[in-house]
Amino acid sequence: MRRKNLGNVILSTKLLESKEYENIIASADIGLVLYKQVPNNKNSKYTQKNIKTIGLSSGKFSYYMKYGLPVVTLNQNSYSELLKHYNFGFNINEFTEMPEAINKILLDYDFYSSEAKRLFNERLKFDLYWPNLLNKIINII
Repeated sequence: MRRKNLGNVILSTKLLESKEYENIIASADIGLVLYKQVPNNKNSKYTQKNIKTIGLSSGKFSYYMKYGLPVVTLNQNSYSELLKHYNFGFNINEFTEMPEAINKILLDYDFYSSEAKRLFNERLKFDLYWPNLLNKIINII
């Protein structure tokens, strides 16, 4: 694990190629899923069920799990449900809980990392769903 190496901090406003994005994720230690729903904002395009239950981070979350990054989420119901079966990190209620969650992860990093990978392999990996999806596509055609 890298510690206090600010050379690893990357800020970019441009889109990355998927391979470059995966390389960045794979080099991280902990994933953060910190989106927060804005209630009753009727003008927002971000109010669908997916946003309310997973946030804007479902793709990032899958990559985090694939590479075994323990995760800290902010008040996400779907992740609370997953945490009942997989100990991939913590779902905090407020930002003030972040230091404690990160410290707990660092104390048993290998355990949380292996749980993240287990979640990916048992629930998120595309290969788990491809055969049924392919059959449905074939039936439609």
